[in-house]
Amino acid sequence: MRTRKIWTGEQADINAITDADGHCPVLDFLNRLDARAQKRLLMLFDLFGKCGRSRNSEMFEEIGVGIWAIKNAAFRIFCFFTPHAAKTTLVLTHAIDGKDNTSDSNEVLKAEQYLRRFIRKG
Repeated sequence: MRTRKIWTGEQADINAITDADGHCPVLDFLNRLDARAQKRLLMLFDLFGKCGRSRNSEMFEEIGVGIWAIKNAAFRIFCFFTPHAAKTTLVLTHAIDGKDNTSDSNEVLKAEQYLRRFIRKG
């Protein structure tokens, strides 16, 4: 499974899943967000890169076994941490529009499938 590095920090990196052609649907989604949502997300990425984690449980929450969601009123970005990496790395799997505090179980399952494929293919 391929990933593309989208953020580098002192303590952690953020990567996003790409398809076989190198296309990155998460980046397409992020580019469609309004300026305010993009700014808040970039601040979260910066903090995560500097600290290697996020303490903001309203925007960053574990929603399944090893599956996390970066969220606000406008979106949900599903992700996981790379197992056994030398540097903390968060891998963004996919994103959806989100208007409430729930995460569809099908979306969590999709993120879990990405995690299993990532572990199998290394």
